[in-house]
Amino acid sequence: MGAKAIIVDFCGVITYRVLRVMIEKKQINVGAVEETLFIPLLMRWKDAESPKPILGDRVALDIAQQMDFNWEKYGGWNKMSYYGCLVRAKYCDQEVVTLAKAPVPDTLLLVNAGCGLDTRWHRTIQTLSSYRRIDLDLEPVISLRNEVMPPLDGVQSLAGDLTSPNFITELQSLTTAETQVILVIEGVLMYFTDREIRELMDRLYGAFGDRLLIVCDMLNSTVVKHQKQHDTIRHSEACFRSGYDSIAEVEGLHPHLRVLHRRSVLDMMKPYTFIARIGALIPSLRWNTTIYTLDFKKA
Repeated sequence: MGAKAIIVDFCGVITYRVLRVMIEKKQINVGAVEETLFIPLLMRWKDAESPKPILGDRVALDIAQQMDFNWEKYGGWNKMSYYGCLVRAKYCDQEVVTLAKAPVPDTLLLVNAGCGLDTRWHRTIQTLSSYRRIDLDLEPVISLRNEVMPPLDGVQSLAGDLTSPNFITELQSLTTAETQVILVIEGVLMYFTDREIRELMDRLYGAFGDRLLIVCDMLNSTVVKHQKQHDTIRHSEACFRSGYDSIAEVEGLHPHLRVLHRRSVLDMMKPYTFIARIGALIPSLRWNTTIYTLDFKKA
């Protein structure tokens, strides 16, 4: 019957999903930066198995169990990274839902850029299923997603590099002059140089102008300076390449860029760990990871 057949044993039926986990482990072949996508997947997996989950991302658990990957490589993370990853994802989900309420579905495009193995559109399916949604990442990542990710109606995958202008052309082909675009870039920009971020902002403004909203997270210079002590990145060949210490520095990335609001990830961690409540008293720690909602002012 083949590996994907449903097999009956003395306990009953082993479903296709369980059988797939048992037999079809996916070989992983991605670069150093792309490999970091397994860090948030691991944390969402462990959260899904916890008695009091923050995200409760059961899809992440299913995906992780399909992977032939050395999870122990990133198993040494501490609670700060764990809670930080989860509250960041939860806030970005909520922010996209909030921002999507204003435009009507026909005039809105939602883009999860540098999506990795994120399951944002699965987590928000109850509120965002009527909108057009895009998952965008490098070709090897999109290929892996297509193998392991449960498909969703209304969601399209695009292979593209955020440091290249080509992905802009792809997105423009999906929009009109009236289309509003919400672009989520979570866990990505810290791996870009300042120049790459400036070039990205310039291209985005040129393509979409004031029709674009961006939800993204950035580190400050303290984290970048001490990244060798970071509990997850120290096990990777990837490195942090940019950090910003103020709203003025972020707005300085483009002449028309504007910070609508920002949230400290450490502040959002306070309900879960005492260390966050103490650390948030120190400005350089409180704003070590910040989620910004940005737009471009009219010319």
